[in-house]
Amino acid sequence: METVLAVGCGRGVAETALAIDFPHLHFHLTDVASDRTPNYQMAQRMVTEWEVPNVTFGVMDIFAPADRRYDLVTTIEVLEHLEDDDTAAKALEGLANRAVFTLVPFADAAANADENRLRRVWENNEHFRVGYDEARLRELFHGVATVRGTYWADAGLGLRLYLQDASVEEIRERAAELVRQAREDVRSTIPTKVSQAAGIWSLSYP
Repeated sequence: METVLAVGCGRGVAETALAIDFPHLHFHLTDVASDRTPNYQMAQRMVTEWEVPNVTFGVMDIFAPADRRYDLVTTIEVLEHLEDDDTAAKALEGLANRAVFTLVPFADAAANADENRLRRVWENNEHFRVGYDEARLRELFHGVATVRGTYWADAGLGLRLYLQDASVEEIRERAAELVRQAREDVRSTIPTKVSQAAGIWSLSYP
């Protein structure tokens, strides 16, 4: 594997950290163009200050024709923002030479059928659905090899919330603690209740 495409990378903190850990891979971090985005300026600052040579940035619409493919395509907390997630999943697979990694909020069918919850997630975050479960991820993506929970309530959820607003300096100061939280969040299980974990991810080989 040589190339990684991050679709909708947001602030790009996690992707930049991975680029540092895997200097032999080239990471292309993208976001959509709008009044609020792209918002990967923090990652751009980190890449510049830390002299990370294997990261580039760009604006991307996954529904538009693409001019190249990447070995690994990743998308973190993006699908729930797209009304037509079926077409979005096919587009992600079309961009991938080898694999697609997708991380989304976790929710079961009952939560997604709850009109009040659907209204709240739209009003708060412009999400078209509360979240996803294993069954829905396997419907969306071909060749799903692994599904796991993430942002566990007693581990990674706190890390995720912290990184949402933390500055580069704050991240650097608490690096050891943040790494510990990240490691504790890596588990080979799938949540069955929303109270257990806030996220779920899949790795597929289309």
